[in-house]
Amino acid sequence: MEIGWDATSMVLFLPAGHRLIARPVCRATGCAVTAPDRMHIRVSCRRRLDDAGISAENIALLPVRERPKCPQQLNLLVVENFLEESYSL
Repeated sequence: MEIGWDATSMVLFLPAGHRLIARPVCRATGCAVTAPDRMHIRVSCRRRLDDAGISAENIALLPVRERPKCPQQLNLLVVENFLEESYSL
């Protein structure tokens, strides 16, 4: 883990999970969200642990949550001209 500096944007990039200089990251496999609680498990990952009946000590057993890659996988209905149709009387 290294610290990075972008001279163009003048932004310092800190490595996620570094104990002294960065934010605490969730311990669940595949999760890179900030988890400031003392166990370093974010709320939604804790909920998944509870649903699976897995203790926080065995978080490595929690499967990686698959995220949909496109709207079709989300089963969303795309409505064309939504604003015009929803406000016309």
